[in-house]
Amino acid sequence: MEKSNAYYYKVVEKMDIKDFNKQTKTKKHECLFDGDKHSGHFEEAYFDRSLTGWIELIENPKLYKAVKDLPVEDQIFISYIVKEGKTQRDLAKVYKMSQVKVCRNFEKIVEKIRVNL
Repeated sequence: MEKSNAYYYKVVEKMDIKDFNKQTKTKKHECLFDGDKHSGHFEEAYFDRSLTGWIELIENPKLYKAVKDLPVEDQIFISYIVKEGKTQRDLAKVYKMSQVKVCRNFEKIVEKIRVNL
């Protein structure tokens, strides 16, 4: 019985660490807006304010799963394009890479999503 409890706590600990790491990576890139701008529900305001919050609003279950299964870095990358409306040139400056490489990265991410649909 002790072994199963130890295993359970180890799994929970790893899940907590994984979730914490994901949140930390996301918060580094989060772009928060003025709180007065949002007069709706708290949940809607959070999704509007969080860089990757738009993902939670995807209604198609297959598309939602495909996007959520992406690595956090890819979710952040496409969030700049989808939510923030950044151009490839803007992202090239943010990520300190060429516009061509930004384009290739975006195409790879879109292909990952297509494969998982």
